[in-house]
Amino acid sequence: MAFVESQLRGEPPIWLLEVTIGGHPYRFASRAVTVIDGATPIEFLGTLSNVDYGSAFTFASADFDLPAASVEVTFKDDIARRIEQGADLAAATATLALWIAGTQYADRRVVISGAVSIPSYGALGEPVSFDIESDFLKQGRQIPAADHLCALSSFPDLDPNTEGRSYPIIIGAPAFTAGGAGSPAYIVDGASHSGDKRALIAGHIVAALTVDIVDSVGNVYAGKAVFSDLDGNGNIYSYVIVTNAQYDATRSYFARWINGGGLVNPYGPGALTGGGDLVRWLLRESGATISDGKAAAVASALNPYIFDGYIGERVDALQLLQDEILPLLPASLIAGDGGIYPIVWRYDATEARAQLTADLDIYRAGLVEYEQSKIENEITLTYKYNCRYDELRRRTTVTGAPAKTSDLLWRNQYTSASYTRYGTRAANYESGFIERNATAGRVLNWLSRAKAGALRSIVYQAPTAYAWLDVGDVVSVSDHELAFDNKLMIIRRIDWGEIDLSFDLLVIPDLPRESMIL
Repeated sequence: MAFVESQLRGEPPIWLLEVTIGGHPYRFASRAVTVIDGATPIEFLGTLSNVDYGSAFTFASADFDLPAASVEVTFKDDIARRIEQGADLAAATATLALWIAGTQYADRRVVISGAVSIPSYGALGEPVSFDIESDFLKQGRQIPAADHLCALSSFPDLDPNTEGRSYPIIIGAPAFTAGGAGSPAYIVDGASHSGDKRALIAGHIVAALTVDIVDSVGNVYAGKAVFSDLDGNGNIYSYVIVTNAQYDATRSYFARWINGGGLVNPYGPGALTGGGDLVRWLLRESGATISDGKAAAVASALNPYIFDGYIGERVDALQLLQDEILPLLPASLIAGDGGIYPIVWRYDATEARAQLTADLDIYRAGLVEYEQSKIENEITLTYKYNCRYDELRRRTTVTGAPAKTSDLLWRNQYTSASYTRYGTRAANYESGFIERNATAGRVLNWLSRAKAGALRSIVYQAPTAYAWLDVGDVVSVSDHELAFDNKLMIIRRIDWGEIDLSFDLLVIPDLPRESMIL
């Protein structure tokens, strides 16, 4: 549970640590306290010290680090003796939380829960130190499911050319306009006789009532009604009928989703297609521990990015999210309290969640540093996958160089300012999940702003009264020594000490404005 500003105006929050060793719970705090759980008092021994915990995200990147913490405690029990009797400190688990005096146990803010790592201990009365490592990724799942497979055990009369193919998962509405081929359609029943054939189009219920079928020589069979059934293993799938006259064993078949989308959106109406909902769904499918509430809170900011495509081979769901989806969105993943969730980069932010003044609210702890970031100001996106030809069919570029513009080549103020300062810095992106020109434009717009200039960062110390701020928040900083006047920055990392915080701040780049000042 996150804190609110009013809760932190008094004394700072207290660290609570709960450790379970061999099934026995031990409780510690940064000072001796009694915490009420409903009506039950819980005693915490005040020997917790040297707490070190950090939470961070990587700007404009799909990479993220799992949270970890280090602590030191002194037990009243003889831990050395317990270990010799069979208890295993290396198999222990621990939960670290922040608690405000006077509140309920359920109101504490759990910052990390996981396995005890690299512990060290001594004799009775000597401190025990260890790290806590998050177990958010203890499970990892692949999609489609292993038994979502075109096989003789499921379909005794399937076309031999389809054997071994995974049932496709349809995202959005691939090939939603005439002229394309969005996803494969596999002949799974009726291949050996002269009657109608079943063409499997998805390994799930779909939102569309009809689809068009296109074959590998260009014939189009429009308005095919969509049906669903169970395969031989009890898995649901969607299919259309291909008549015997339309079937040729030498041809391949494809679905064109012009009358609706595929996978039904579990978070709203229609098909799963918006970027925010897709991130949320892939996180759920990954098997990782996620903070679905926080993912839901930012979904609407990412849903204008529309994705259309299909998942046709087994892949780790989290890896797919990191490799294929997140690089196209102004968002990063963070593993914070409660699980993994996305943080949206508010590149158009004009207001800050807090106004901070150096030497009054915060205190500088280092120099301004330039990051080793890659500058990009001529960015090309190749998109609109055609399944029939196995290739991407469209390309658009935003550039900073003086050029004749069109719908294929255009400029904006960020690439122009970047080109003036750095010259041409080219980069290429590809996506088989983007089909719409509007989404391609949105992707290039945010990339051109994020990549236009060199990034700068700075670290400030702050009192725990600012613990209501979170990673990803936008703050404004005034620091007369550095000529910062309400400079907008993103909180990239927060490190917690026992009595204060450390904010690692990333300056939000705004090259056109900075160039005008020059």
